[in-house]
Amino acid sequence: MIKLTDKEFEQIHKMVREQYGINLEKKRNLIQSRLQSTLNNKGLDNFSDYFKLLVANKDDELTNFLNNITTNHTFFFREKDHFDLLSKTILPEITGDNKHTNFNIWSAGCSSGEEVFSIVMTIIQYLGFRAPMWNGKLLASDISRKVMAKAQNGVYTDEHLRGIPSEYVRRFFKPNLTDKTYTLKEEVLKHVNFQYLNLMSQFPYTNKFDVIFCRNVMIYFDNEIRTKLVAKFHKALKPGGYFIIGHSETLNAIKNDFTYIKPSIYRKEK
Repeated sequence: MIKLTDKEFEQIHKMVREQYGINLEKKRNLIQSRLQSTLNNKGLDNFSDYFKLLVANKDDELTNFLNNITTNHTFFFREKDHFDLLSKTILPEITGDNKHTNFNIWSAGCSSGEEVFSIVMTIIQYLGFRAPMWNGKLLASDISRKVMAKAQNGVYTDEHLRGIPSEYVRRFFKPNLTDKTYTLKEEVLKHVNFQYLNLMSQFPYTNKFDVIFCRNVMIYFDNEIRTKLVAKFHKALKPGGYFIIGHSETLNAIKNDFTYIKPSIYRKEK
């Protein structure tokens, strides 16, 4: 096994935290174990040379590195109560009695697309016969172009579709008989705008959002980074907008201006 020295670990840890906000302080053994095959495939025998590669080729290699050390574990309608809240409370509030479709929703850290497509399917189901009149797009952002490319294809295996109501599978997916996969229909795909974004950068969006989903993303950040990021999300929301995080997350340990609604659900005061 190629050993990760103290100096090498500190170099990688410092760069990733400064540029991406991810705290690797407790991930040393994980980095060393998961990167073995990467170093071998690249013909490298130490992490110092790998660090040089990260610096020289930030976009591609750093994305591969982050994919290796973070867990892109997601599935359709994960933490289902969030989608119930969306359909039963949030959408009725932001669309009004006439069910207008002028609203902005952002999936920050969209990974391979299951979250944002679950949101789209929820919206279409809620709008009912008005759904064909909806021309809006949801924003889906991530730091991994690789996983976003997968999401844009909208192709998923039978295993990915477990847990989705059968009527949703029939309505929103086309079976590919050659390889037993399913492709999302254009009815869903057309409503998502995928954009690369490092959450540590300034948000380039001028329009404010009604809802921001940022679930199971900030688990990789320390409280200092979380505080700064949450303030940016607060600023990006409309008054009365909702901020939804993962069930395992909380804002209790950081200073923030959100109003607590219930676990994992926060709101910007009007």
